[in-house]
Amino acid sequence: MNLTRRALLQQTSLAFASFSLSQIGLSLLTRRYQRVLATPTSRRLALLIGINQYSDAVCGFQRSKGSVLQGAVTDVELHRELLISRFGFHPSDIVTLVDQQATRDGIETALQFHLLDQVKEGDVVVFHFSGLGSYVEVDDGGHAVPVNPAQVAEEKGAKSDSGADVLPFITGVQRTLVPVDGWLPKETSSEFNDLMQATLALFLGALPTQNIVSVLDVGYGYTTPLLGNLRVRSRLSIPTGVWSSDTVSLSQRLNEQQIKSSTRFDKVEQDRVFPGVLLAASTPQGVAAEASWEGFSSGVLTYTLTQQLWWSTAATSVNAILGQVSSASERIVGKDYQPSFKGIQQVSQTLPAYTPVSSTTVNADGVVLKVDDEKNTLRLCMSGLPVSVLERCSDASYVELVSSVKSSGAAPILVQGRSRDGLIVNAKPVDSANVVDAGVVGHLVHEKVRMVPHDVDLVVALDRDLERIERVDATSALSAISDITSTVAGEQAADCVFGKVSGSEMAAMILSNAPPKSSDLIVSQDETRENGGDSIERMYGVFLPGRTPILNTIINREEAVKTAVHRLKPQLYALLATKLLQLTVNQGASHLGVRATIEVVVPQERVLLQQSTPRSPWTPPDTRLAALFAGNGQVPAVTIGNQIRYRLHNYGDRPIYCLFIHIDSRGDMMALYPATVDPEGLATGQTVGMSVIPANAIVRVPPAEQALPWTVSGPPGLVTTYVVVSSAPFTETTEVLPQLKQPISSARRLTPLSEPLVVTQALLSDLHNASKPALESLGLDGPSDRYALETGCWATLNFTYRVVDRA
Repeated sequence: MNLTRRALLQQTSLAFASFSLSQIGLSLLTRRYQRVLATPTSRRLALLIGINQYSDAVCGFQRSKGSVLQGAVTDVELHRELLISRFGFHPSDIVTLVDQQATRDGIETALQFHLLDQVKEGDVVVFHFSGLGSYVEVDDGGHAVPVNPAQVAEEKGAKSDSGADVLPFITGVQRTLVPVDGWLPKETSSEFNDLMQATLALFLGALPTQNIVSVLDVGYGYTTPLLGNLRVRSRLSIPTGVWSSDTVSLSQRLNEQQIKSSTRFDKVEQDRVFPGVLLAASTPQGVAAEASWEGFSSGVLTYTLTQQLWWSTAATSVNAILGQVSSASERIVGKDYQPSFKGIQQVSQTLPAYTPVSSTTVNADGVVLKVDDEKNTLRLCMSGLPVSVLERCSDASYVELVSSVKSSGAAPILVQGRSRDGLIVNAKPVDSANVVDAGVVGHLVHEKVRMVPHDVDLVVALDRDLERIERVDATSALSAISDITSTVAGEQAADCVFGKVSGSEMAAMILSNAPPKSSDLIVSQDETRENGGDSIERMYGVFLPGRTPILNTIINREEAVKTAVHRLKPQLYALLATKLLQLTVNQGASHLGVRATIEVVVPQERVLLQQSTPRSPWTPPDTRLAALFAGNGQVPAVTIGNQIRYRLHNYGDRPIYCLFIHIDSRGDMMALYPATVDPEGLATGQTVGMSVIPANAIVRVPPAEQALPWTVSGPPGLVTTYVVVSSAPFTETTEVLPQLKQPISSARRLTPLSEPLVVTQALLSDLHNASKPALESLGLDGPSDRYALETGCWATLNFTYRVVDRA
């Protein structure tokens, strides 16, 4: 491949022309951008690549139907919209390559011309690749990827006759990104056409800036195209071959230019050599996956990352954002397939790429894409909403259109969603307000009233490992349970998976310590012994969408499918109750002024997690423990036997009421409505009643007069606590759970709720009732089949952390 400057310019001109033609069809790109942002001091450039349409000759397996992937192009749209609307990237500084544009030559040309030839010191760069990744076995045929020549020559003391450094090559298993034309070696040619990950690192390492974020939403090796209800983003085998002469020439040229001359590339440390920050969907041994939501698909990493970034503020640390991403990913995929973050220890609290260009820039739930002049309707991109809220609530909820900056003084315009198509919500102004002349394209969108349907169902996917008769029986049994529907895994969105596992599969997996396959059950040795070893052929249970088992849903005996479904009915309703709770989460949207902190008190004082609502006009003061919060971008962990306490700060102008709902690693749901709290920093004579936190007050739960904080108990696993606060008491919730009225001092050990679904429905009714005065002041009537929740009347903060055994 001739990579002269002239050739690059010619290739890039043609490529960029095709970019413009193809981008006209992308729904998120057809609009005017009217931004009120301060001029950035450095340029912000991005190269975003997404590939769905791989051929069989490239992906290495025969597709059953449709494209190999379904969400990679959506990832590009999600990230592009975020960069422009939230972080001040100019549309002309973002190059996107999707499907047939993303050839290896096209990717390398864009890397050279868009980034290497333009980036200056201090500029901000984002590189994103969504598609297939692969392991490849490189033969020693003289065409392997070169390591840094200077370092290896120094180690070997070798020089060529011309005085140049000897250029050795690496063989063995390497990681690659698969372009749309990444053909596999065949009998007539043993060459690969992939983009080696180390070569990408060479390109990015040549840039004269360290303000680089690389997002790789790919995996590298898995045995089946589906992981439960998720689609896997990797080839299914490790092909063997040699690198093409073009690849070798490019690598030689980059090395000869002394790019990253102090860095040695090898198959062990490929991630470490990436400059800046690397956000990867999986570890080298893990798996990356995309999920089918209602109406669209996307990578698990990309959606969770971009959604959290829409909600972030200038004060949100990168570790806090990535911790939320890890937690959300684990709730979907499972604990064994976590994203990997490299380089965040070397950056400050924020990343330049994901920092607003002005301190007055607000966070958001979405942005206005387009106005229909004739119909006076709007198209909104609502990718800042949690996916469960986007799927269930966005087609009827009310949102405010606000300026992109806090200081503009523009009055919000209220609009209501009328329909949804994937990420796009079609909305109409309330009271026929004219938005055509208001110049609202590019304005950010905030939730105002969330409409939660009464009839939310739990969707159960039937695993592909089930035989036909098993799927028939499971479908029949699930259809007999109200509020439960079923589908076939991989065909549409689902909340969980019904599947089976054998004792022999469990035993083989544990004894070999091998990475689990799609049919493996991830359990401990103790649980394997309890399940009777390898003598049981079929054990049915419920799994996360990524096929990690949910504890206490699998028993150690043979049973019929219908018997298993009937046995699992309480667990299914508990999952539905959790789904309803998720529909109330709004820490990025609430207008209440609330901060909640989980503190580890014993054995050593530290902050485990902290969240606050960003939109209250009151600025929260720094707390004494804030400096103790570090985080590493992963799911926080606390050890069994540690003692914890909650600290709640109401920095609003009115009292609020609080309710705790805790879900342990078994899926058991517990609730606590603290009847007494310990006030900290209250005005003289100010008192605290039942679960109420006065304005500008800080309380601790349990209170200080209680002898000990709560002690963390097992079993090990992922737990979630929802802290729900409201402007009104939780009247209906306490009616269905009278025990919540007990003094908190006698509630040292929480007991599981016998009917969690009834409790969450009562909770939604309480939040609906608390919102009624605000709805009346807005002149809005909520439909009878939905709970109407106004964002100024409630906040739900969710904390996910891992409970681990003592060392």
